[in-house]
Amino acid sequence: MTNEPGGKKKDKAVQTEKEGEREDLTGLLKEFPNLHTGRGLVPDPIESNVAKGELEPVEWTVVILGCFEKGPPWSRTPERPVLGFPEAPDVVNTAFHLYTRENPEYFQEISAITPSTIRVSNFRTNRRTRFIVHGFINNDYDRLIQICRLLLQKEDINCIIVNWQDGAAHPYMQAVQNTRVVGAEIAYLLEYLEKSCGYFPSNVHIIGHSLGAHAGGEAGRRKRGLSRITGLDPAGPLFHDTPAEVRLDPSDAQFVDVIHTNKGRLFFDFAIGINQPCGHLDFYPNGGERMPGCKRSAGCSHNRGLQYYVESIFIPDGFLGYRCDAFDSFLSVSITSRSSL
Repeated sequence: MTNEPGGKKKDKAVQTEKEGEREDLTGLLKEFPNLHTGRGLVPDPIESNVAKGELEPVEWTVVILGCFEKGPPWSRTPERPVLGFPEAPDVVNTAFHLYTRENPEYFQEISAITPSTIRVSNFRTNRRTRFIVHGFINNDYDRLIQICRLLLQKEDINCIIVNWQDGAAHPYMQAVQNTRVVGAEIAYLLEYLEKSCGYFPSNVHIIGHSLGAHAGGEAGRRKRGLSRITGLDPAGPLFHDTPAEVRLDPSDAQFVDVIHTNKGRLFFDFAIGINQPCGHLDFYPNGGERMPGCKRSAGCSHNRGLQYYVESIFIPDGFLGYRCDAFDSFLSVSITSRSSL
């Protein structure tokens, strides 16, 4: 610490860190000249300030992700009559927490905005990467850590928890819009990994629960070529019957699989999950509406998808699936005549 005129103290370490971040950002914009415009238009004064390095990191992030449209199909539609803009990236506060076999007990935070965090981390380009994206509110972050550790027991991967708890808070309508920022942040990280590290999206699997499933879909829509997206009971309210670009959809990855555990309509069925297929393969355990032991608790059934997914990893033969048009017709046909997947 050093004293400045007037008795104020200045932390040289903090200043050096900020200068390092600005260096990283300047390098990024030179390396990816098209990233700062995104899908919207950036005014010339802002562009010139970016070039001069006069913006703070949070503002740089907004510029890099680009603009987000407010009208259809994102809002002002029968399915979404009233919705506003997503919040700014610094409010959503998306963080990428990396776990590997070298650091299973603690995370390393990585960021494409500060590439040095990736360079000094245990991220390895010779491994596949699995992102885990939580949903609305997410009061059980420890469960996501547990899933990462279980995955690491099974395979040598880069496991990244996408933590956006600030953006996933109430009100729900705002969290819905914030999934667009989360998806854009994931896509931006993947863009950096491909351009700077030669790490292709075909090595990436995104696992998203509830709103996190749609955030994964947004990432896949922005960054084509993802190997796989797994939707664990994708959220239904404000996503039912919306166009493909608004929600998780088969076009978002080479393979999209979905586990429905609480499908229905919120006000009619007291259900939280989406009421329509979203993937190449959609699984409906026990009909996909109410899970055993959950009674009338929608949250219980909605969260069961996470448990089923983990169990399917360790017991791959523990879930037997049958191809069927509807659950009622499944129940009416004898087991011997059913066609298994």
